[in-house]
Parts: sequence; structure tokens; C-alpha cells
Amino acid sequence: MRNSSLVLWGLVLSIIAIAVATADLEKNEETENDVLRKPKCRRIKKPCELLHGHCIGRTEHCYGKVFDAGCSGKRCKCCYPDLGNCNEDCGHWCYPGKDWPYTCPNYCNGTNQSPIDICSNSATAEPDDLQFSPSYNDPIPEIQITNNGHTVGASSASFESMNVFGGGLPAVYNLAQFHFHWGCENNRGSEHTVDGNRYAMELHLVHYNTNYGNLSEALKYDDGLAVLGIFFDVGAENAALKPITDNLLDVEYPG
Repeated sequence: MRNSSLVLWGLVLSIIAIAVATADLEKNEETENDVLRKPKCRRIKKPCELLHGHCIGRTEHCYGKVFDAGCSGKRCKCCYPDLGNCNEDCGHWCYPGKDWPYTCPNYCNGTNQSPIDICSNSATAEPDDLQFSPSYNDPIPEIQITNNGHTVGASSASFESMNVFGGGLPAVYNLAQFHFHWGCENNRGSEHTVDGNRYAMELHLVHYNTNYGNLSEALKYDDGLAVLGIFFDVGAENAALKPITDNLLDVEYPG
């Protein structure tokens, strides 16, 4: 669970279709290892330690990363027996279990964090429409695709002219990069959910507040970033994504 007090989130609730082959990049174990070169998920359980009266879990899991969490209970959630098997689609973090707000109240159940389940009955629509600069419709001549170890992202010099404003945003926000989140099954790839339903993939368009000049500086402020999330579902091949999906095998190694 990531606290996103420094991020303004917007979910675009129009669903874009993608080909099954795209959503299946991590569904097949052999394909996952070939494309992203992740080591097998493993978990080495070690005894809990106490620090200032709090349980500190020392558990190595999620592709060899160390997960340290200080929780208010007698044992950390990461040490509970029912979390013995890590999800195969874990990258640098996991979202296991359903009781994190009660087990780690200092880290979960806040009012400004992500991802969340969007309840359509209680959600309110922003009265002003989100506006995009005309350059958002222009073809991008060249992008750089990267593998950061847990997902695929893209950046381009052309993004400097692509911005978004309105729709409740306090300023003009410039596109910095975009990246994808998908999983090992076609019905559990997105980070956010709508009425408990998860989509095959989720695109994050990361923008920074132009008042701060660049992404690094914008990260220091509460209104520094605006991220637009777009859901993808499985369908016919999406021609708009082919320049990216056709080159995924060229970035099978992180870096």
C-alpha cells in the first residue's frame, strides 16, 4: 500500500481493449521469466523481533526483496502463516491479505493513498472536465522503453509539450512518463478496482506540476504530481499499443 499524499490521482473509467497476448505477458511462467527475468518467488521466514514494543517482521519474500514492517499487533502481518505463499506476480512489493488497515494502522486505511477500490455508488464526479493539450493527439515520433524490474515504462522528449489541466487539478501538469501494471491472470492485472472488479491491465500517466519545473522538484510538494489511471480489458489487438508490445522482448532485462 503506497501513501499518495504527494500524488493527485484520477481514474479514467473508459475501458480500452487489449489483445490476449498482451495481457498474457506474465500469465505464462516461461514468458514471464523470458520477458522480465525475475527470479522465482521465495519466502524465508525468520522470527519476529521487538522494537520499542512493536513487532518487526524480518521476512524475505517477493523475488528476494526484504520486507520490514513495524506493526502495532503482537505479530506483523507479513509473519502470519496464511501469507506463506507469495503471489507469482509480485515485483518489488506485494499486496497480500485483506486486514492491513487493522494490522498496520500507521500505514493503511488512510484517506490519501493508493491503490483503492472505487465504489461507484458513493463516488462523486468532478463537475469540470479534464482538459488535454492538443499535442496529446499528435503521434509521438520516438519513445524510450525501459524495464525497471517490475514493469515496463516509457519516456520521450515529446512529452514536454503534453499536458493536462482542469477537472479539479490546481495547476497545469506535464507528462513525465507512463508505465503499465499487469498480472499473471487476465482478471487481476490492474492496481485499482471498481466495485471489487479488477481489470487485465492499468496504464499510469505520470504528470508533474509545471510550477515546479521538473519531476524531481515536484516530488517535494503535495500538489506536485498528477497520475491518470486507465484500465485495459482483454479484447482485439490494440494497434495503438503495438509500437510498445512489439518491442517488449528488447527490454527483457531491467536497467
